[in-house]
Amino acid sequence: MLPSITDVLSELSDTLDGVQHGSYRQALDLLRDAPSRVLVSGQGRSGMVAQMAAMRLMHLGLAAHAVGEPTAPPVREGDILVIISGSGETPISNAFASQAQNEGASVLAITKAPTSTLARAADVTLTVAPITSAQFAGSMFEQAALILLDVIVLDLSGGATDIYAEMAQRHTNLQ
Repeated sequence: MLPSITDVLSELSDTLDGVQHGSYRQALDLLRDAPSRVLVSGQGRSGMVAQMAAMRLMHLGLAAHAVGEPTAPPVREGDILVIISGSGETPISNAFASQAQNEGASVLAITKAPTSTLARAADVTLTVAPITSAQFAGSMFEQAALILLDVIVLDLSGGATDIYAEMAQRHTNLQ
């Protein structure tokens, strides 16, 4: 039987309820105290989530970039690299984490694999461990990662209406 909207929302809620509050707070603190830039990366569909997260962080007023975009700067000391990888074993993501740390940047990993290579290498890891899902492949992880990153942006904004107005002013008008 195909999953219903109610089934998917229930899976998503259960998945996000499993995110550890301590790790979430560490991620918030890392991003709140961002001294420089935030670069966001992922491969495949996780890469699309990364692009959306970079946009939201930019709307918030951070110097945020999606890795791989032509205008993305190099990672440097003081930067934060956010990497989204379900398996935590994606070779290019792990290479990016290593390069970032070699440059003196911090790494925030979002993964469903808390003992993965990426999770072990990261300064802060947010584990989004999907429950058994009726959805195809990694859909639940990607959905949960996107919502988790949007909630982080909401938390960082403080929810004030004037902040939302500023965020709207940063939204592109070339669409």
